[in-house]
Amino acid sequence: MTAVNMAPHRVGAGEPDRLVLLPPTLHAIAILGIPVAVVSATGGTDAIGFWVEALFHLIVAFTLGAAMFALVGYLILAPINRLRRRFRPSKNDDLVTYGLVSMFLLGGTIYFLTEPTLGSFQVDLPTGSPNTGAFLVIVGSAGMGWALFRSASAIRRRIGRQRSPQILTSQGSRSSRPWGVSPEEPNDEFWSADVVVAWRSWAWDGRSLHGFRVAWKDSTFVAVCEGCRRSPGWDHACGIYATRDREDVELFGQVPVIGRVEMWGDVVEHEFGYRSSHARITDMWVDSPVHARRLGRSYPDVRVWEGMPVKSREVCHGEHR
Repeated sequence: MTAVNMAPHRVGAGEPDRLVLLPPTLHAIAILGIPVAVVSATGGTDAIGFWVEALFHLIVAFTLGAAMFALVGYLILAPINRLRRRFRPSKNDDLVTYGLVSMFLLGGTIYFLTEPTLGSFQVDLPTGSPNTGAFLVIVGSAGMGWALFRSASAIRRRIGRQRSPQILTSQGSRSSRPWGVSPEEPNDEFWSADVVVAWRSWAWDGRSLHGFRVAWKDSTFVAVCEGCRRSPGWDHACGIYATRDREDVELFGQVPVIGRVEMWGDVVEHEFGYRSSHARITDMWVDSPVHARRLGRSYPDVRVWEGMPVKSREVCHGEHR
C-alpha cells in the first residue's frame, strides 16, 4: 500500500493548461477524423454512397433484428431469473440485464451480416463479402473512437486531479485546511480503541474511488508511510484524512463522491478533523443514479445513496441495504 500523504503539493500552473486542448482534439478526431479516413481508404468520394447505405443497414439491424433477439432472450431469461432470485436472494447480479444486452448485440450482428446484402459499390473492403467487410470496418472504427474518448476522459481526470491540490495549498483558510492546526504531541500512546466517525470525499472514475493522492480499491484502507515508523506521524503530514463536519468536506473531480468513514488505530485529532492509520467507508453519496449503481457494484459492503447527504433519495445500492 502506498503512503497516504496529504502534505502541500504544488502543481506547475502551466501543465494543466497545456493539456486542456487535448480532449476536444481527440473528440474531433473520433467524430470527424475517423469517418474521413475510412471513406478515403475505401474508395474516396465513390464510397460515400456505400457507407451511407451501410450505416442505414446498421440502424435497421440494431433496432429490428436486435429487438427480435432481445424479446426471445427475455422470454427465456425472465423465468430463470425469478427462480434464481427465489433460491439465492443474496446474489446481486442481474441475469436478465446482461442476457438482454448479449442477445441485443448478437441479434444486431447476425441481422447485419445476413439480411440483406449491401449494394456492390466500388469500395475496397478487407473481405469479399460487403456485409462482413463493412461490419469489420465499422467495429474497428468504433473501437478506435471509443479508445480516443476514453483517453480524453483520462486526460480530463488528470487535469482535475492536478488542479484540485492547488486549492488545498492556499494558506489561512479553514476550508483549504480542514484538519487545522496540529495539536501538541502527547507523551503516551494515542491509539484509539473506539472508531471515530468522520467525513471525506473522493473522485469516482467509473471503476474506483480516488483521493487527492491515492486510489481506494477497497472500502477499508490502511495508511503506510515510508518516512514514518507508524502512520500517521505526529510531525509528518501522512495518514488518512477526514473532517469532523460534513460542511468542511471539499468536493473534487468530474464525479465527486462524499462519504462517511469510520477511523481507528492511530488517530490524530486536529482542529477541524482527523488523521488516522485505518479507515473504512460506511456510506457514500453521489449525485447520479447511474454512478450510484456502479458504486454499489464496486463496493458491495458500503451503503451507496443517490444524491448528496442533504437531499439524498431513499434508494440504496450495495450488498447491505
